[in-house]
Amino acid sequence: MVFVRDDRESPHEPAAFVSPGQWLAEPAMWIKWKHVGHCSSTENCELVLLPSEAAARILSRSNPSSYSGARRYAKTFAAYFAKQPDLLSDVWQDMDVIEAMVSTAFIKEERELLRQEAASTGIKDTNRLQRQISRTLSPDTILVHHHKTLTALHERVRKYSADGQNRKDILDIGSSDNGSNDDSVAPAFSAILPVAAQNESSPLVAVVVPRIASLFRTLTNGTL
Repeated sequence: MVFVRDDRESPHEPAAFVSPGQWLAEPAMWIKWKHVGHCSSTENCELVLLPSEAAARILSRSNPSSYSGARRYAKTFAAYFAKQPDLLSDVWQDMDVIEAMVSTAFIKEERELLRQEAASTGIKDTNRLQRQISRTLSPDTILVHHHKTLTALHERVRKYSADGQNRKDILDIGSSDNGSNDDSVAPAFSAILPVAAQNESSPLVAVVVPRIASLFRTLTNGTL
């Protein structure tokens, strides 16, 4: 499948290839959006259709941690493209920017998950995680699962702390990990998640399975 922009400067300008697992029209989830082109395919394709207003309603009813993460992602998305609107399209896939946005949005959730997992296994100092695992690991499936989860969360939190300057350089916007109120969404982007939940006139948006794992788990547990 390819995406062709309507504002191409030349009819010979190459179309954007839509790869498996890639979003189409992701901006419609987070900001007011007008499609800038159309899709075309010479073969059968399968798409997962996600109504943006239904997704917003599901997220608004989810647990506070997931909802706060979604709001922070929307805020980060809007702030980034407010500074660089020419980069945004219905088909957009800059993995460095995506990873920086997801990390910025969900670090608070992952820190809290790390704290909860550590508490459930009796580990209070996550900096001693690797040594604790080597001493206490047993064949018990639940314990193994907890330690694997702890290891993954600890690594992501550690990487977030280490990559602060690189993330700042990529996004060129303020961090949302500053203890500020998650409700402080920029007024210029009033169509972000909460308002979208009230906007029944929004068209259905063609998307594929999201890469934002925390949001997708919430959405798949809801009813579209």
